[in-house]
Amino acid sequence: EEPFHTFLQSVCGISLVEFFSTYYGVYQLDRNGQNFVKSRLLGITDELQQKQPQYTSMVMMRLCSILIYIMRRAVQNKDNTGQLSNLANTAKHRKVSEVASYIIANPSEAKSLNYLAEHFYISKCYLSRIFKEVTGFTVSEYINIHRIQKAKELLLDTDYSISKISDLCGYESITYFEKVFFKFTETSPLRYRKQNRKAVQPIRDIVIAKQN
Repeated sequence: EEPFHTFLQSVCGISLVEFFSTYYGVYQLDRNGQNFVKSRLLGITDELQQKQPQYTSMVMMRLCSILIYIMRRAVQNKDNTGQLSNLANTAKHRKVSEVASYIIANPSEAKSLNYLAEHFYISKCYLSRIFKEVTGFTVSEYINIHRIQKAKELLLDTDYSISKISDLCGYESITYFEKVFFKFTETSPLRYRKQNRKAVQPIRDIVIAKQN
Protein backbone atom coordinates (compact mmCIF):
# COMPACT_ATOMS: atom_id res chain seq x y z
CA GLU A 1 0.00 0.00 0.00
CA GLU A 2 1.01 3.59 -0.53
CA PRO A 3 1.24 4.40 3.23
CA PHE A 4 3.78 1.59 3.62
CA HIS A 5 5.68 2.75 0.53
CA THR A 6 5.95 6.25 1.99
CA PHE A 7 6.82 4.95 5.47
CA LEU A 8 9.56 2.70 4.09
CA GLN A 9 11.05 5.49 2.02
CA SER A 10 11.04 8.11 4.78
CA VAL A 11 12.02 5.96 7.77
CA CYS A 12 14.27 3.29 6.23
CA GLY A 13 15.41 5.04 3.07
CA ILE A 14 14.24 2.12 0.95
CA SER A 15 12.17 2.43 -2.22
CA LEU A 16 9.55 -0.31 -2.36
CA VAL A 17 9.57 -0.25 -6.17
CA GLU A 18 13.37 -0.50 -6.26
CA PHE A 19 13.33 -3.30 -3.69
CA PHE A 20 11.02 -5.52 -5.72
CA SER A 21 12.87 -4.65 -8.92
CA THR A 22 16.13 -5.85 -7.35
CA TYR A 23 15.08 -8.72 -5.11
CA TYR A 24 12.74 -11.06 -6.92
CA GLY A 25 12.23 -14.73 -7.52
CA VAL A 26 11.43 -17.61 -5.19
CA TYR A 27 13.48 -17.30 -2.00
CA GLN A 28 14.02 -20.32 0.20
CA LEU A 29 14.59 -19.62 3.89
CA ASP A 30 16.71 -21.75 6.19
CA ARG A 31 15.33 -22.68 9.61
CA ASN A 32 16.57 -19.49 11.27
CA GLY A 33 15.12 -17.40 8.49
CA GLN A 34 11.80 -19.20 8.73
CA ASN A 35 11.63 -18.56 12.47
CA PHE A 36 12.52 -14.89 12.00
CA VAL A 37 9.88 -14.26 9.35
CA LYS A 38 7.28 -16.38 11.15
CA SER A 39 7.69 -14.41 14.38
CA ARG A 40 7.26 -11.11 12.50
CA LEU A 41 4.19 -12.35 10.66
CA LEU A 42 2.63 -13.60 13.90
CA GLY A 43 3.34 -10.20 15.41
CA ILE A 44 1.60 -8.53 12.48
CA THR A 45 -1.40 -10.82 12.95
CA ASP A 46 -1.61 -9.91 16.64
CA GLU A 47 -1.42 -6.19 15.87
CA LEU A 48 -4.17 -6.41 13.26
CA GLN A 49 -6.41 -8.40 15.60
CA GLN A 50 -5.89 -6.30 18.73
CA LYS A 51 -5.74 -2.90 17.01
CA GLN A 52 -4.08 -1.10 19.88
CA PRO A 53 -2.97 2.55 19.49
CA GLN A 54 -0.48 3.02 16.62
CA TYR A 55 -0.93 -0.58 15.52
CA THR A 56 -0.50 0.37 11.86
CA SER A 57 2.95 1.77 12.62
CA MET A 58 3.88 -1.47 14.39
CA VAL A 59 2.70 -3.48 11.38
CA MET A 60 4.78 -1.37 9.00
CA MET A 61 7.87 -1.65 11.21
CA ARG A 62 7.57 -5.44 11.27
CA LEU A 63 7.20 -5.48 7.49
CA CYS A 64 10.29 -3.26 7.25
CA SER A 65 12.27 -5.72 9.37
CA ILE A 66 11.36 -8.56 6.98
CA LEU A 67 12.48 -6.58 3.92
CA ILE A 68 15.72 -5.51 5.59
CA TYR A 69 16.39 -9.13 6.58
CA ILE A 70 16.01 -10.22 2.96
CA MET A 71 18.33 -7.43 1.78
CA ARG A 72 20.99 -8.42 4.30
CA ARG A 73 20.81 -12.07 3.31
CA ALA A 74 21.18 -11.09 -0.33
CA VAL A 75 24.30 -9.05 0.47
CA GLN A 76 25.74 -11.89 2.56
CA ASN A 77 25.25 -14.26 -0.34
CA LYS A 78 27.11 -11.82 -2.61
CA ASP A 79 24.68 -12.35 -5.44
CA ASN A 80 25.66 -10.26 -8.45
CA THR A 81 22.79 -11.20 -10.73
CA GLY A 82 20.12 -9.06 -9.09
CA GLN A 83 18.17 -12.11 -7.99
CA LEU A 84 18.34 -13.76 -4.59
CA SER A 85 21.10 -16.34 -4.58
CA ASN A 86 19.21 -18.75 -2.33
CA LEU A 87 17.10 -19.84 -5.26
CA ALA A 88 17.27 -23.60 -5.28
CA ASN A 89 19.68 -25.15 -7.75
CA THR A 90 17.26 -27.65 -9.18
CA ALA A 91 15.65 -27.23 -12.57
CA LYS A 92 12.26 -27.33 -10.88
CA HIS A 93 12.98 -24.34 -8.68
CA ARG A 94 14.64 -22.42 -11.49
CA LYS A 95 11.59 -22.90 -13.65
CA VAL A 96 9.21 -21.78 -10.90
CA SER A 97 11.42 -18.75 -10.25
CA GLU A 98 11.33 -17.89 -13.94
CA VAL A 99 7.54 -18.14 -14.09
CA ALA A 100 7.06 -16.25 -10.81
CA SER A 101 9.36 -13.45 -11.99
CA TYR A 102 7.39 -13.18 -15.22
CA ILE A 103 4.11 -12.91 -13.31
CA ILE A 104 5.54 -10.20 -11.04
CA ALA A 105 6.78 -8.18 -14.01
CA ASN A 106 3.72 -8.79 -16.21
CA PRO A 107 0.68 -9.45 -14.01
CA SER A 108 -1.84 -8.26 -16.60
CA GLU A 109 -0.27 -10.29 -19.43
CA ALA A 110 0.02 -13.49 -17.38
CA LYS A 111 -3.51 -14.53 -18.22
CA SER A 112 -3.76 -18.07 -16.95
CA LEU A 113 -2.05 -21.36 -16.24
CA ASN A 114 -2.61 -22.38 -19.87
CA TYR A 115 -1.01 -19.17 -21.14
CA LEU A 116 2.05 -19.57 -18.91
CA ALA A 117 2.47 -23.25 -19.76
CA GLU A 118 2.50 -22.39 -23.47
CA HIS A 119 4.74 -19.36 -22.96
CA PHE A 120 7.37 -21.38 -21.09
CA TYR A 121 6.95 -24.58 -23.13
CA ILE A 122 6.06 -26.70 -20.13
CA SER A 123 3.29 -29.13 -19.29
CA LYS A 124 0.30 -27.43 -17.69
CA CYS A 125 -0.12 -30.17 -15.10
CA TYR A 126 3.57 -30.17 -14.23
CA LEU A 127 3.71 -26.38 -13.90
CA SER A 128 0.61 -26.38 -11.70
CA ARG A 129 2.10 -29.01 -9.40
CA ILE A 130 5.61 -27.59 -9.00
CA PHE A 131 4.41 -23.98 -8.66
CA LYS A 132 2.14 -24.89 -5.76
CA GLU A 133 4.83 -27.08 -4.23
CA VAL A 134 7.51 -24.36 -4.31
CA THR A 135 5.54 -21.16 -3.63
CA GLY A 136 2.57 -22.41 -1.62
CA PHE A 137 0.23 -20.65 -4.07
CA THR A 138 -1.62 -21.84 -7.12
CA VAL A 139 -0.70 -20.07 -10.36
CA SER A 140 -4.08 -18.35 -10.36
CA GLU A 141 -3.64 -17.11 -6.78
CA TYR A 142 -0.18 -15.78 -7.55
CA ILE A 143 -1.42 -13.94 -10.65
CA ASN A 144 -4.28 -12.37 -8.71
CA ILE A 145 -2.02 -11.33 -5.82
CA HIS A 146 0.16 -9.29 -8.15
CA ARG A 147 -2.75 -7.99 -10.21
CA ILE A 148 -4.43 -6.69 -7.07
CA GLN A 149 -1.15 -5.13 -5.93
CA LYS A 150 -0.96 -3.31 -9.25
CA ALA A 151 -4.61 -2.27 -8.86
CA LYS A 152 -3.89 -0.83 -5.41
CA GLU A 153 -1.07 1.28 -6.83
CA LEU A 154 -3.26 2.56 -9.66
CA LEU A 155 -6.11 3.35 -7.28
CA LEU A 156 -3.85 5.55 -5.16
CA ASP A 157 -1.53 7.01 -7.79
CA THR A 158 -4.02 7.78 -10.58
CA ASP A 159 -7.55 9.04 -11.11
CA TYR A 160 -8.39 6.24 -13.53
CA SER A 161 -11.89 4.83 -13.33
CA ILE A 162 -12.42 1.44 -11.70
CA SER A 163 -13.29 0.06 -15.12
CA LYS A 164 -10.02 1.24 -16.65
CA ILE A 165 -7.97 -0.10 -13.74
CA SER A 166 -9.74 -3.44 -14.07
CA ASP A 167 -8.76 -3.52 -17.74
CA LEU A 168 -5.15 -2.44 -17.10
CA CYS A 169 -4.78 -5.23 -14.55
CA GLY A 170 -5.87 -7.86 -17.04
CA TYR A 171 -9.47 -8.45 -15.94
CA GLU A 172 -12.04 -8.75 -18.71
CA SER A 173 -14.96 -8.26 -16.32
CA ILE A 174 -15.19 -5.41 -13.81
CA THR A 175 -17.54 -7.56 -11.72
CA TYR A 176 -14.93 -10.30 -11.45
CA PHE A 177 -12.22 -7.72 -10.71
CA GLU A 178 -14.25 -6.32 -7.81
CA LYS A 179 -14.90 -9.84 -6.52
CA VAL A 180 -11.20 -10.73 -6.54
CA PHE A 181 -10.25 -7.36 -5.06
CA PHE A 182 -12.66 -7.89 -2.17
CA LYS A 183 -11.29 -11.40 -1.59
CA PHE A 184 -7.77 -10.06 -1.03
CA THR A 185 -8.57 -6.76 0.70
CA GLU A 186 -12.05 -7.23 2.24
CA THR A 187 -13.16 -3.95 0.70
CA SER A 188 -14.20 -2.59 -2.68
CA PRO A 189 -11.79 -0.78 -5.04
CA LEU A 190 -13.66 2.50 -4.63
CA ARG A 191 -13.72 2.30 -0.84
CA TYR A 192 -10.04 1.32 -0.78
CA ARG A 193 -9.20 4.42 -2.82
CA LYS A 194 -11.20 6.74 -0.57
CA GLN A 195 -9.93 5.31 2.72
CA ASN A 196 -6.27 5.05 1.80
CA ARG A 197 -5.97 8.40 0.09
CA LYS A 198 -7.12 9.94 3.37
CA ALA A 199 -4.58 7.84 5.28
CA VAL A 200 -1.73 8.69 2.91
CA GLN A 201 -2.00 12.46 3.05
CA PRO A 202 -0.76 12.95 6.66
CA ILE A 203 2.26 10.75 5.94
CA ARG A 204 3.04 12.68 2.76
CA ASP A 205 2.79 15.94 4.67
CA ILE A 206 5.33 14.67 7.22
CA VAL A 207 7.73 13.56 4.48
CA ILE A 208 7.44 16.92 2.69
CA ALA A 209 8.05 18.77 5.96
CA LYS A 210 11.19 16.70 6.59
CA GLN A 211 12.48 17.42 3.09
CA ASN A 212 11.95 21.15 3.56
